[in-house]
Amino acid sequence: LNMNYALANIFRDAVAEADALTFQAGFAEKVSYRPGHISVITSDAPIGVQLSDGSGLRTGGLTAAENLREIPYGDQFIMVPDGGSTSRGTLTVLTKIESSDYRVYINAWGDAVFDLGLVLPDGTGTLRQVTFAGIDMPAGSKGWVTLLPGTNSAYKFSIDNDNDGAVDSEITASELAIPD
Repeated sequence: LNMNYALANIFRDAVAEADALTFQAGFAEKVSYRPGHISVITSDAPIGVQLSDGSGLRTGGLTAAENLREIPYGDQFIMVPDGGSTSRGTLTVLTKIESSDYRVYINAWGDAVFDLGLVLPDGTGTLRQVTFAGIDMPAGSKGWVTLLPGTNSAYKFSIDNDNDGAVDSEITASELAIPD
């Protein structure tokens, strides 16, 4: 756990030099020579982020107290700004893809505006960064996106503003290939 905190501080400092999405693209480029991986990054916001695999194993947490580490080869780094607050950025990394599908869940603890970046391999094995900039979620809302590594899927982030289980809005992603 101490190693996680130490790495989260290093990542937080690197994100502060640019922004979350730029950091994630640079990180993916540096490790693109390795087998495909998944990473999920969020900019600072009062949100909880959790990655779930097709069998229901989870990494990360949807509440401030939760930080699960059930997915093998996966971890979440929580980057809390200096001074501590309920606002935080997260970086979730999965270094070995063992499921055909994953889902990213986000719960907004307060009114939140944030960026979400996903890196995963496409149908040719090339890493690509899928980004959602300026997601606006009211307090208490939930959002999700399903990831299909190894495919050429178009990704949408779904938001349920009133927790009735229905999608109230969807955001279409922008995409960028990560050079090998």
